Amino acid sequence: MTWSAQVPSRPNEPLVDGFQVYSQVYGIRMRNRNILIILVIGLLGLSGYFACTQAAGPEEVISNAAATALVRQGDLLISVSGSGELFAQEIPLPFSVAGEISELYVAVGEAVQAGELLGRLESSQAELDLKQAQLNWAQLTTPQIIADAEQRMLELEQELTTAQADLAYVQDGPPVWYYEVLLDQALADYEEIRQEYLRALRLSEIDPKGYRALAMQLGRSLERAELAVEAARADLAWVKNYQPDPQALAKAEAQVELAAARLAAQAAYLDVLMGGPLPGAEAAFERNPELLALERAKLGLDRASWNLQQSMLLAPSAGTITELLVSPGMRIDDGKPVLVLTGVDDLMVRFYLEQADVAQISPGDRLEMQLDAYVDQTFTGVLRRIDPALVMADGSLLVQTWGEFTEPPQISLLPGMSLDVVVIAAEAQDVLLVPVQALRQNADGSSFVEVLQADGTFMIASISVGLKDLANVQVLSGVQVGDKVSTAAR
Repeated sequence: MTWSAQVPSRPNEPLVDGFQVYSQVYGIRMRNRNILIILVIGLLGLSGYFACTQAAGPEEVISNAAATALVRQGDLLISVSGSGELFAQEIPLPFSVAGEISELYVAVGEAVQAGELLGRLESSQAELDLKQAQLNWAQLTTPQIIADAEQRMLELEQELTTAQADLAYVQDGPPVWYYEVLLDQALADYEEIRQEYLRALRLSEIDPKGYRALAMQLGRSLERAELAVEAARADLAWVKNYQPDPQALAKAEAQVELAAARLAAQAAYLDVLMGGPLPGAEAAFERNPELLALERAKLGLDRASWNLQQSMLLAPSAGTITELLVSPGMRIDDGKPVLVLTGVDDLMVRFYLEQADVAQISPGDRLEMQLDAYVDQTFTGVLRRIDPALVMADGSLLVQTWGEFTEPPQISLLPGMSLDVVVIAAEAQDVLLVPVQALRQNADGSSFVEVLQADGTFMIASISVGLKDLANVQVLSGVQVGDKVSTAAR
């Protein structure tokens, strides 16, 4: 093919011959073709290298000690992070009884402390009722009444002791030893009279007139002594074979129960006199009149005190008054809020996490927090709640979570302060670690690593693993610090 045309060059330059142009273009194409051939040959060479490497077998790859890492000791931390703010709950505070507002002692924006008096209802009648109840109580708790109650307590204790002794006597019968003593005494008396009777008989034979009457008298005494011995023997046999009478036993048991109940009632009465609590309705004793009167007076005193307390509104916690809903002179219904308190003692931490992070955390996890207002301090806390529904925050659907400080920070905190939160989902300190690239899996799911030996080969070591993050794996057993493990790709 012959070029006959001429190709114009740039302006003001002579025309260039077409063959020269063709030669130049053809030369460029040839050079490009040569470069392409070189690249293809290079790629084929690399493919052949990798193919040979794979075909060479695991020994040749594993023996390359360059792709290894040391088993080391360190800490492993599994955490997720989010951001949020301090949240203070607004508490509407009502009076619990209806009445007329007498005084309000606070203004909007004023800081108050827990237990501080915030307002009061008109309470003149409640104050009179309390004074009357206090007088009634004082009349029933004089020192003389207390002394009499203590003396009565001693008497009832003695009554119970006597009733218990009587019951034991009925249950067990008279003591055997006592009747054995009576029998021994009767036998001794009988023997003594018998000896005197025999001596009188002998003397009556010598001097009938002087001793016959005595012998007859001693004979009658001997008969009575013999009857006494028989009676003592019968009593002893009865005692040894004693069986309690059912009616007598039931009566004795009832006496013990009655004495115990009286003593319990008196003890409860004395305890209330000395400032103790009233006995419950389930008390297992019958209240005596003194205790009933004292209970009525105590209930009246408690009721009057409660009524007066309900006329006063106290701050349940420290905070700031953010709204007043009533003014003095207004009459309100019970339960209607009169002001709003925003607490500062119980500030919560409200923060937001990505949806994928929630599976790693649970209530009770430790929090580490940094407030934007105090960037040089880190505060600890506890994760308390994970809300069950997603919320829109910063243009994304996130999980709203709640935490609280472990200890109230000794700094000035305000609701709405922003902060960053790290949730410590799991942590292990001073444990064995290997890179995740060193971890191998068997078909059954068990784990192993390849440990470098002195001769340059690798030995498989089965391991138990614990925590795992993106970089490291905790090893529970199977290797030791200083071992070299393969991190070569498999």
